[in-house]
Amino acid sequence: MDLITLEQTAYYKISLWRDHVLQPAARLLNSLGVTPNSLGVFRIITGLAFIFLAPGYPLFAFILLALGVGSDAIDGVLARLTSQSSSSGRLMDTIADRLTFVLYLIGLISASLISIQLGLIYIILIILAAGISSLRNLSYHHHTGRPTYTTIITSFPSSACIHSSYLLFLALLVFKVNFLPLILPYLLIIIILEIIANSLLALVYQSKFRRGTKSIKSSLPSP
Repeated sequence: MDLITLEQTAYYKISLWRDHVLQPAARLLNSLGVTPNSLGVFRIITGLAFIFLAPGYPLFAFILLALGVGSDAIDGVLARLTSQSSSSGRLMDTIADRLTFVLYLIGLISASLISIQLGLIYIILIILAAGISSLRNLSYHHHTGRPTYTTIITSFPSSACIHSSYLLFLALLVFKVNFLPLILPYLLIIIILEIIANSLLALVYQSKFRRGTKSIKSSLPSP
């Protein structure tokens, strides 16, 4: 059993527990005619609203942010409940997640809670992390012929950092102390390590795929 299979097994067990907890909410949304993709669009809208509300109305901004994060947790459950899970749906979910976080960072910059430089570094690394993760999955798919989904190393560190930063914004509202400039650089290090790990694993799978192709060709009879 290779590393990515072990990751998927662990993630699958976590997903079963999450689906069990969130299924009642997903059933309610389904009865209201809400689709998984519409939740992704809603998440992007909350990110856009956050930009304008964060400078003057941080509490309302956080409420919208919390609703967006909640929709992120439910959309996958809703997709599986309604048999709408697909590659395009997973892509939409990933794009909505990362775009919402980029909008959140822009909101923090507009509210002068973090510097423009720190925000831009975060935006670049989040986009790079998503791209490298996709490259790793593509290499694995070429090597094994099996599709890959979310796993622990592919996205968990950056996702954990994203949600940790949301909690830091909540801490700002509750304690009136801005921990964001202090903690965000350490979260950046975690994302950089994720990028390095996924880059190395993508190279490993690509190397295995090439060696496997060469061994198949060498075993063929000469014309």
